[in-house]
Parts: sequence; structure tokens; C-alpha cells
Amino acid sequence: MSNIIVKGNFPTNTIKNYATKFYGELDMGPAQWEPLFEKLTSDRSFELDVLTDNFTVIPAKPEAQTISYQTASQQFTTTYNHNSFGGGFQISKEAKDDGKEIDLMKKYMGQLATAAKRTNEYQGANIFNRAYNSAYVGGDGVELISLSHPTKIGNQANTLANQVAMSEAALEDLNVLALNMKDYNGNIANINTKKLVVPTALKHQAERITRSPLRTATANNDLNAIASLGDFDEGFLVNKYLTSTTMYYVLTDCPDGLKYFERTAPEFSMDSAFDAEVSKYKIFFRNSFLWTDFRGIVGCGNI
Repeated sequence: MSNIIVKGNFPTNTIKNYATKFYGELDMGPAQWEPLFEKLTSDRSFELDVLTDNFTVIPAKPEAQTISYQTASQQFTTTYNHNSFGGGFQISKEAKDDGKEIDLMKKYMGQLATAAKRTNEYQGANIFNRAYNSAYVGGDGVELISLSHPTKIGNQANTLANQVAMSEAALEDLNVLALNMKDYNGNIANINTKKLVVPTALKHQAERITRSPLRTATANNDLNAIASLGDFDEGFLVNKYLTSTTMYYVLTDCPDGLKYFERTAPEFSMDSAFDAEVSKYKIFFRNSFLWTDFRGIVGCGNI
């Protein structure tokens, strides 16, 4: 058997009154992905999220004439295929029995929980990290951030025509882009921006742009319209798992945007290898991260 934690892995663990310090066992804090995704549960192997088109305006009805009936149909279907994750550790009886200063089982059960949290952080962040990658597409067959999301009225964009660094002007343009979005039949979608999402490299700039009462990086004593209008009424969020230092994203209040389905919540279990006196501990969970409607997000940056 391999990858077993034995007492030789912790030679100081048998020294009485040893002052232990668990390097690497850090508090991850609140999950960074949770404020970005609608959280749902699932009771089957995958979820189909069907996005339909919309009715237009109600036409005038002449007296004594029949009313007009509108038709509707589905536009595309997004499949949320749940991924399975499992991992664990094995520990010898000797290592457990001789652990005078470190409760190894308790310590590494906590590490399993932390590893599961970290796994979801990477999954959630990868929706953003791959947003411009044509190898990762949504139900409409296009990557998350694109100039060419197909609709009945032609292609629509959820990014700027020119990819530019984050600035006050760029965020104003993204806000206007979101406000002017149309639904699949060309109606005003009535979408508003709510949260700015940035990597750590843009944290301080995001603070200045969204919270300064006056405009930033200018000698003009103008009002900061982003702050005064509350364009990002939920503020901004720094996600440490974003890999690009220049990309930035704005979440909108569009329904059916970014979604997380939990099929199986993290489950802990244990077993043993009877003849080897080895205990096994594992964690298992299933979930999926994706998006249904591209209007749930707009983004830009120096690709």
C-alpha cells in the first residue's frame, strides 16, 4: 500500500510538550465563488436549463375583433453535467496511537474539508478564467464573453468592441452596454449592473473608481457618476483565483446567469484495511458550475 501516513512522517509528534505549528493549515474564509453564482440543488445526473424567447408588446385590439396570439419557443438548452470529486488519506494505527501532540485524524479531516472548498474555488473561478476561451462554450455555442452571442435579432455582445484596461470610462461603457441589452426578440431586457469582480491586481483601482466621490485620475472636480448612481450597488469583489491580472467582470441582475448545481454535498466516510491496521478517510462530492444566459455578465480587459 502507498501514500500512507506513518509515524515516521511526524518524528517530533512523539516528543511530549512539543509546541506544534501547522503550516499550510490556513483559514480560507468565506467562499469567494458563492456571491457570484446562483446556488441550486439537483437530484439527477445532469440538469437541463432551457432558455426561451420572449413575447413582444401587446398590440392594440380593435373593437369586436379577436385578440392576437403570440408564439414562443425554446432558444437553446444548457446542460449542467455534474463532476464527481473524491480524495482522502490513509493513516497507520501506529501513527494514530503515537500522536501525542497532534491528532492526525482530526487534523487531516479538516484538510479534506479545506481541499474540497479549494476545489470549488477553482471551479467557480475557471468560469471567469475561461470566459474568452472558445473551447469552453455555453448553451448558445459561444464562449461566455463574446461579441457574437446569437439571438433572433442577430448577434449580441457582452463585451466592448475594443478590449481596454479597467478605468472609470471603461466601467461606464460596460454599464451602458448592460443597460442597452436586448432579449431574444429585441425587447429591452431591463438589466442593471450589480457587482464588479476583479483580480487582486485591480483591487485598489476598483476601490478608487467605485468609492471615490469625485472622478479619479483627473484634475477635473467632476462628480464620480459610478459612485453617485450606484452602478455597482453590491460593490466589488476581489477573487484571488482569477488568473488574469487585467481582466475584469461585471455581474448583472439578469435571471439565469451564472449557476452552481450541487448534486451531492461533501460526504465524509471511513474504512480500514484490517490486515494492515490502516484507517482510510475520504471525502466525495458532485456539482457543476456554468452559465445559462450570457446577459448575466459583461466583461473586458487586456486579453
